Amino acid sequence: MAAPDTTTTNRPARRYVPWLSWVRVAAAIAVVSGHVCTHLVWEWGKVSDREWHFGNLVAATSRFSVPLFVMASGAVLLQAGRNQSLRDFYARRASRLAIPLVAWSVFYIWFGRWMTDVELVWTDFSKLMLLGRPYYHLYFLFVIIGLYLITPYLRIFVNAAPRRYLVTGTVLIMAMTFFDKLHRVLNGLPLEPNAFSYFLPWIGYYLLGYVLLTMPMPASRRRVGWIAGTTFVVTMLVNAMGNWVMHMAYGNRYGLMLYHHHLLGPMIMAIAAVFLMRAVFGDGEAVETTAREGAAAADKPKKRPVGQRLADLTLGIYLMHPIPIAFIREYQPRFSSPWSSIGYHSAGIVAVLAVCAATAWLLLRIPYARRLV
Repeated sequence: MAAPDTTTTNRPARRYVPWLSWVRVAAAIAVVSGHVCTHLVWEWGKVSDREWHFGNLVAATSRFSVPLFVMASGAVLLQAGRNQSLRDFYARRASRLAIPLVAWSVFYIWFGRWMTDVELVWTDFSKLMLLGRPYYHLYFLFVIIGLYLITPYLRIFVNAAPRRYLVTGTVLIMAMTFFDKLHRVLNGLPLEPNAFSYFLPWIGYYLLGYVLLTMPMPASRRRVGWIAGTTFVVTMLVNAMGNWVMHMAYGNRYGLMLYHHHLLGPMIMAIAAVFLMRAVFGDGEAVETTAREGAAAADKPKKRPVGQRLADLTLGIYLMHPIPIAFIREYQPRFSSPWSSIGYHSAGIVAVLAVCAATAWLLLRIPYARRLV
């Protein structure tokens, strides 16, 4: 590893940003909740009304999750003042994602075949890897890898462009993605890209994370918190009611159309969630202004904030959570009432989060195994 550069003392102050940790925690909880309960929405007409509405409400609440993960990555990696060569940047990102991508892809391709009693053939690996979907949740790694590949070039744009160009460019990209997805949904066209193009629709969210990180709070934290929280809840309820109306009119024909990550509802919820987290947890204080001050601070170890320690577990939770969920589904009992089903699914969310968080915590403390999460 190259020696640290000690000559750039005028770079912007680095700081711990509490809300960036907590949006990752919230996103992990939402991902697990959605994957535990959303199958109830697909079972329209097969489950009771109470069960369906419960699943629909959880699905509506959880759809901001992956956008939050992408926005948090953009906020961190697009910041100014990072003087890395292309080689160093790509080497660091590859060491972070290459092992999880290969190891978990191989495992889940086998796991998916084992759970469905389908014979595994070697061509499954190449085919599913090129499709960018070794398992239903692993597309996210292909999204992040694609965004990492273009990050050095996006940094040049965000560092050099006037603020109005950055904001209008971000809005334009997100608007184009929105209309593309809307057109595809309404016309029954395929939505899924492949390993080489999964990241493209997410560039807008990636830039948006940086835009929101560098945007001053428009009002007091208390006021922003109330407005953001209200916006989030209202948008979620409108989406849930809209999905109910569409199911009554068309059944499962349009499925979870309103919950697509790039449509308006999840976009608004993701932005509202960021402002809510900023209002609750704050933007943090500068912790390093010069290399000399940074070295002095390193001599005084400080306990890492709770949010940061929990955020360290989120990748592991994301990667592992389909395993316990598969067994929760496989051994789901017959329910005597809709409330039993709702209780079972609610307990399942808590259990999956607890098991995956504990496993991720353990793996992070094992020298070689920690590379998996």
